[in-house]
Amino acid sequence: MSPQLTERQNQIYEFVRAHLRDEGIPPTVDEIRQHLGLVSTNGVHKHLLALERKGVIVRTPGVSRGIKVLAKNAAARGRETGPPNLPIVPVMDASQRHRLRRAKEFLHVDLKLIPRMDPEDGLVGYVDDDGMADEGIYKNDYVVIEETGDRPIPAGTLVAVIVEDALLVRRLSFKGERVVFTPSARHYKERSFMAGSPVYLVIGPVRGVLRAL
Repeated sequence: MSPQLTERQNQIYEFVRAHLRDEGIPPTVDEIRQHLGLVSTNGVHKHLLALERKGVIVRTPGVSRGIKVLAKNAAARGRETGPPNLPIVPVMDASQRHRLRRAKEFLHVDLKLIPRMDPEDGLVGYVDDDGMADEGIYKNDYVVIEETGDRPIPAGTLVAVIVEDALLVRRLSFKGERVVFTPSARHYKERSFMAGSPVYLVIGPVRGVLRAL
């Protein structure tokens, strides 16, 4: 049976993954401490030991950046023992892609309800407006997002996009060299930007909606 990570363990695991992806090297123990806002590194060592015992990382003794991520899918997320912890996208500017997975908060999501998505690519976003209200997505909803990185997304896909510092859900399309984001609600305007503009950041397709009743 695959190990299930605690919220703090998952927070560290996601930070290590993000640091490896963004910087090309694992973080030091002190960098993990700073990310978590801890006073000392003792707690970090304790959690790293637990992660190592669960088989999701290995560490090279005596090496400052000696953390290697081993787990993928079920082992890291506890798919067989409970819902995975998906990082909640922090409030951030569209130019700060490196912060997407540097989350302080996580949400338990049962990905059996969203079978099309690899949990390694999963994020949760907090919707900032009612632009897709006519399709049943409202301000303050949580949406499950499949982070695509640089992989192309087909026109017509419902995507989560950060415009300036707001997380929006829109239909994606293209007009020449411009990327277009179209709302379903009539009182919201279509937005378009030159491809590659730092004003927007497409996170990826929306795979599900979560709402507290």
